[in-house]
Amino acid sequence: MSGSHRLAALPEVPTLGELGFAGMEDYVWIGLFAPAGTSQETMQKLNGAVLKVVQAPEIRARLVALGFEPSAVPLRDTEQYVRDEIAKWARVVRDTGAKAD
Repeated sequence: MSGSHRLAALPEVPTLGELGFAGMEDYVWIGLFAPAGTSQETMQKLNGAVLKVVQAPEIRARLVALGFEPSAVPLRDTEQYVRDEIAKWARVVRDTGAKAD
C-alpha cells in the first residue's frame, strides 16, 4: 500500500512506510477537470455537487464495495494537490531521466 494508512479492505497489508520506505506515499485518485477559462462560479458548483454526491450513503457504499476509499475535498485543496503532484513527478522525471517510450 502506497498510502499513508492501511486500507480498510486490506487491513493485513502494511504500507510502504511501515515497511521502512518513508516518503514513498502515492495515491490513486479520480478527479474532474474542466476546460481552461471555465468560470470560478461553475467550478464551485461542480465541486459542490461532487462533495454532496460522495457523501451520499448509497454512493459511498457502492464505492467502498468497489474497493475505493471515497473522499472529496474543497476545490482549493484539489488545486493544491494537483500542483504538488505535478511538481513531485516533474522532480522524479528530472532526477531519473525518465522518458516516455
